[in-house]
Amino acid sequence: MSDNSNKNPGRIPKHYIKAQGERLLRNWAYFPRSLLELKEEIESCQKCPNLVQTRKMYLYGKPTFSFGNPKSCVIIVAQAPGSDGAGTTGFVYEPYSKTGRIYENCLKAVNKTFESVYTTNLVKCCPIKGGTPTEEEIANCLPYLIREINIIQPKRVIATGSIPGKTLWENRKLITADISQIRHPGFIIRGGMKSFDYMRDFAQLLNSCFNINSKQTTLT
Repeated sequence: MSDNSNKNPGRIPKHYIKAQGERLLRNWAYFPRSLLELKEEIESCQKCPNLVQTRKMYLYGKPTFSFGNPKSCVIIVAQAPGSDGAGTTGFVYEPYSKTGRIYENCLKAVNKTFESVYTTNLVKCCPIKGGTPTEEEIANCLPYLIREINIIQPKRVIATGSIPGKTLWENRKLITADISQIRHPGFIIRGGMKSFDYMRDFAQLLNSCFNINSKQTTLT
């Protein structure tokens, strides 16, 4: 990894970045071969020339992959990695970022951790300047997400944000799971909703998901 501060816009401490990298590797050790093969395929993807170039702008330097429990009964689907979070550490909903902290607090509200659910992105690379993924970028990445969901075979997929929600709903026939949607945590940061109300709504949704399968297997 480069020490170039321009590649670390969130100014995340180097020791923390290293620890998160080790956390990723420990988690991926639990992943089945089919998920690891998908991870390798995504990391070598060249479908979006602009995003291939954008990877070089961020410290992590490659597409992000999922994190969490590969036996989870629920998958959380975010829109795309952000430059000041996942683009730096490779960690989906990086808790050092503002949106990541909100997401982590939502998990804590129902006694869950990043390790006990499965979290991934619709688009695996950081959009240019942290913007919205294009329709072409979404279309290029969608087959990866569909495969990912069908490998995990969750009971529920929760989209955080309108773009993941719309994309999943339009492709619902390809997904063997119920689909739900909640606003992206960034909606709170923009002042669109109080954090208490958002966390309450997210907690209710998560609880309803885990009640579908109270005997969910956890990582040991």
